[in-house]
Amino acid sequence: MTQAPRVGGPSTERDDSLAPWSVDRSVLAALPVGVVVHSGDGRIMSCNSAAERILGLSESQMMGLTSVDPLWRAVHEDETPFPGEAHPAMVTLRTGEPVTDVVMGVHKSDGTLAWILVNSEPIAGIASPSAPAVVATFSDISERVRLRKHLQAVLDTMLDYHALLSAVRDDGGTVVDFVLDDVNDVTCERLNESQSDLVGASISHLFPGAAGRQCRHWCELVLGTGQPLRVDDQHLDTALLAAPGWFDVRAVRVGDQVSLIWRDVTDRHEAVQSLTESEDRYRLLAENASDVVFMAGSDRRIVWIAPSVTAALGWDPEELVGTQLADLFRPDYKIASAQDRVELYTKGHDVDAEGGFLFELRTKSGDYRWMSGHEHALTDPDGTPAGVVAGLRDVNELVKAREETQGLSDALQASNESLRDFVAVASHDLRSPLVTIGGFTKILTDNWATLSDEARLKQLAAIKRGVDRLSTLTNDLLTSAKVEGEADQPRTEHIRLSTAIDSYLEANRDKLGAVGVTCPPELVAVVDPSHLTRILDNYLTNAVKYGEPPIAVEAERVGDFVELLVRDHGPGVPPELVPRLFTKFDRGVTPTTRATQGTGLGLSIVKALAEANHGEVSYQQDEPNGGCFVVRLPAAAA
Repeated sequence: MTQAPRVGGPSTERDDSLAPWSVDRSVLAALPVGVVVHSGDGRIMSCNSAAERILGLSESQMMGLTSVDPLWRAVHEDETPFPGEAHPAMVTLRTGEPVTDVVMGVHKSDGTLAWILVNSEPIAGIASPSAPAVVATFSDISERVRLRKHLQAVLDTMLDYHALLSAVRDDGGTVVDFVLDDVNDVTCERLNESQSDLVGASISHLFPGAAGRQCRHWCELVLGTGQPLRVDDQHLDTALLAAPGWFDVRAVRVGDQVSLIWRDVTDRHEAVQSLTESEDRYRLLAENASDVVFMAGSDRRIVWIAPSVTAALGWDPEELVGTQLADLFRPDYKIASAQDRVELYTKGHDVDAEGGFLFELRTKSGDYRWMSGHEHALTDPDGTPAGVVAGLRDVNELVKAREETQGLSDALQASNESLRDFVAVASHDLRSPLVTIGGFTKILTDNWATLSDEARLKQLAAIKRGVDRLSTLTNDLLTSAKVEGEADQPRTEHIRLSTAIDSYLEANRDKLGAVGVTCPPELVAVVDPSHLTRILDNYLTNAVKYGEPPIAVEAERVGDFVELLVRDHGPGVPPELVPRLFTKFDRGVTPTTRATQGTGLGLSIVKALAEANHGEVSYQQDEPNGGCFVVRLPAAAA
């Protein structure tokens, strides 16, 4: 109301005919909802305090008014006039039927607009059974309407399409369709329909065919599970759309309704498709070129490499994906060119003045071939390095010819051979078990049903040997890394050597065979027991693997140290290899080492463990033959 209605006529006070109703006025006064009682002629006969508060009028101001009084300024939710005869109380008086959940706006005397949710119910027997009346109840939903209008304004400004849908159920409660309760402006524009035409329309009517079935399925899924829906790159093609397109769809449950948003991503989809087609064309070109083209990520690991690498280096493309090209370099090139590679990835330019590189790459057979390469940096839109794309060309014959004309020295050739052996040891011993496991696993997988139990066990035994080999290599690498990184700090104890040696030999008698022991029973070393076991294991395993019996373990006290020696009667270590004997990965090249597996880590681990326990290692050549490996450890105080 813009002003308080003036009450005329004789009904300015509460009607005495409401005496039976008035018995419950104390109850009504406590209700949070407004309550207004209309007589049979539509006049207000009574109200509670909540009604006064919500409508902004006192009871005396409302007494005697009817809903058709022109002083009431009621409006619909779209703020069009709400005729008095359409008010819920008047409809109930006319029809005798209750009216529920009617949204009405009422202008209050202070100029504000209050939104109420009204219900009306017929009542009888207040004055007499023949004098019907109506009770209207209402609650203040102004804040709810305000928020809904704000949300609608947001939805109407969205570039995405939005619809609010309710389920249509059959008599058994099964969802058979969905109807639109609300749509935003951009949806009306896309469907070329007005909002009044769309609201209340069913999905089946709007989208007949596959598009409608898909939309109903989404809504049923969200309504049934309560879980949000996310679908990307969904193609929708229906006669109602101006043109078919690709959409990202999102849906959430809101009470008993479903809020559905879909975004037109046709341009994105077509751009991605165009990019994919372009990539396919370039990939086809790269795959059929004689040069080797590859792409590496920011971590320098290969993400794609052309099939031509098989002809050039013998590798299948799948074998190199996930590795770094530097893994195939000769070790000396890795050291010499580390700064070059850093500059390439961080500064984004080729280092060589001519824009190219020259290096040797290891082939699958273990040989090396000279390759020339051009690498160009890739960056993200913000300039962050993203990797490189590179091309490699086999120039092995040209380089070999140049080397011959330059007369490479014997020393350089010897150095290259040594480094080649290092790469071969590292690659072969780590890769060989994987090849074994993979091969026999494929045999089992492909032929399981036709293989006998004996054949299956044979294949599984081969796989186990590969796993055991990998386990040994992994343990060696982990132990070496721990010791070098000082992560495996020794926990020294006073160890009686004779007992420790006997225990170790007893546990490994099948592997080692007969081993002689000379050790005073009172000899005690201060050492981590696990480190001592590892030292004994490496020394004695090497003696069995590379030496010849008889093998013996001797121990004696030398000053403040215990000196433990492992002797064998094999060919011993060539003098030229002794200086590098305890170097990591260095196995040397002898007929014996070629015939046995190993990583070159064992003696380097022994050296590191001895030093961690404040000891040292050495090697002595026995005469006329045989080798003697020594470890000195702190002795316990006498």
